[in-house]
Amino acid sequence: MIVALLSSIVAKENSIATLGVLFGTSSQTTLGTMLRAALTPAAALAFLVTQMLFMPCVAAVAAIKQETNSWRWPVFSMAFLTVVSLAGGALTYQAARWLGHL
Repeated sequence: MIVALLSSIVAKENSIATLGVLFGTSSQTTLGTMLRAALTPAAALAFLVTQMLFMPCVAAVAAIKQETNSWRWPVFSMAFLTVVSLAGGALTYQAARWLGHL
């Protein structure tokens, strides 16, 4: 899952393709079945939250750099969103596990 998350730095869509390669399938339905078997619902939800909040893709970082004419904001954006996404994923996982036990 971390490899798929890291490949999304190039483009967010890459995470699905990476999961397909890592799980050895080219079919979307087969990948869904394999992911259901490999992940608990709490882990899957945490991955989705982390993926959506993760640092922007390279094109977005380049656009931020060009618009601000500085490396300060792109670096801040990447660092801040990485911390937020990992914290959000951890909180989501814990909340989903806690709610699952109720």
